[in-house]
Amino acid sequence: MTFFPSSIQEKENSFWNYYRNKKILIAGFSLLTGYSLAKLFDKKKISYSIYDQNINLKLKKKIQSKKNYCLKFFDKISKKVVEEFEEILLSPGIPRKQNFIQHAISKKIKIWNDFDFLYPLYKDKIIIAVTGTDGKTTVVEWLNFFFQNNNKKTYLCGNVGIPIASDYKKLLASEVIILELSSYMLEDIKQFRANCSVITNVHEDHLNRYDSFQEYANTKINLLKNTISSDFFLWNIDDKLLYKINTQKFNCQFLSFSLKNKKADFYYQNGIYYCNKKIEKKIQLKNSLLHDSNFLIVFIISLLYQKKINFNLSLLKKFVGVEHRLEKVIEQIYNDSKATTVQAIHFAITSLNKNFKSKKINLILGGRNKNLDFTTLKKFCLIIDKIYIYGESRNEILLQIKSFFNCQVKEKFDDCVDLAFKELTKKNILLLSPGCASQDQFQNYQQRGIRFKQRAMSFLKNMFLIFIFNC
Repeated sequence: MTFFPSSIQEKENSFWNYYRNKKILIAGFSLLTGYSLAKLFDKKKISYSIYDQNINLKLKKKIQSKKNYCLKFFDKISKKVVEEFEEILLSPGIPRKQNFIQHAISKKIKIWNDFDFLYPLYKDKIIIAVTGTDGKTTVVEWLNFFFQNNNKKTYLCGNVGIPIASDYKKLLASEVIILELSSYMLEDIKQFRANCSVITNVHEDHLNRYDSFQEYANTKINLLKNTISSDFFLWNIDDKLLYKINTQKFNCQFLSFSLKNKKADFYYQNGIYYCNKKIEKKIQLKNSLLHDSNFLIVFIISLLYQKKINFNLSLLKKFVGVEHRLEKVIEQIYNDSKATTVQAIHFAITSLNKNFKSKKINLILGGRNKNLDFTTLKKFCLIIDKIYIYGESRNEILLQIKSFFNCQVKEKFDDCVDLAFKELTKKNILLLSPGCASQDQFQNYQQRGIRFKQRAMSFLKNMFLIFIFNC
């Protein structure tokens, strides 16, 4: 007995048979995309080679320790070697502007993202794709929570930290594929299309990778490249750039949503949801710090994919949020390590100020800057009491904001956080919202957020012991 229905089995066999004798290069060998593809190719008996300038030796040994179909590892690659391959699967961290990729393109060698490459295997499922500068992880996690609790088999993958190839059986067995897609993943799409897609917003980000903000924004809009008339695109008309999209260029159905414009197809304000200017429902979320725009996106998509409108709305309201995104550590202390843009800091400060109007905010920021502008924080000068800056970009950020704020600078994250804890008073909220990438001192934002929470617990323990001792 096969695990999958015969029709799916036939489609799967046809797909892999096509690649059986192809010369394939996996470019970028990380624990995520590259390694998950290598494991899948081994399972399906597909030969491949791997290129990475800094080969991860532990992963290399993992591949070599088992029966595998890896032909060769490259730590350097020439134009001549590139020309030996017919297909290149590219990890998101490798820009398409690199010389060997541009040479491959000139020789008409196919360059794939993993989700685009595997698309023929899951194209008949419900596919929901979410991109945007901020909010996309919250949206996909919220959607996954909702559909799973409505007894739908879902596979949440992509930029959320789960490569699409990492759980192959789940990919094929799921009814709904929920994809979080970054700008890196959207730089080129050949065949992928989603039944429903959304760009949450577009703000300055990754300007260390792109030549301009417009170039970065265009990668997001690539999401609509292959849409057809039965597909839906949720159109955020509050976003100045997205509002200017030429809807005539694309074949999908545009559904506008807004928190400001009552003329939108979907409008949400003060807990009341409107559809086509008519009041539909009053909704109160369990977590008041969740962004109304993110809720509205999830609400609309849930409506689109329910046979009846009277689905279990209470399940939507029970979602409490995502770890490291305005996560309450304890009273007065919030972990927003996932905030890697200045706009994300804006959202965090606005949300906390709305809920704690009597308290000022002490802000921790820093890490690896992406050529972003921190001077926009000056509009919060009456809300922010003090700013603590750490990391690789600390001096660069300090130059931008020192005329507006009382700042303290430390090189190491731990030292910066410990000082912020030490100076915290009852009149303040302490917020870690770095506005920068984490890779100067951490592997990722998750590791940074976990470290912050560990330091918080350690600080509280010491304070408790001091209190007991003094008593």
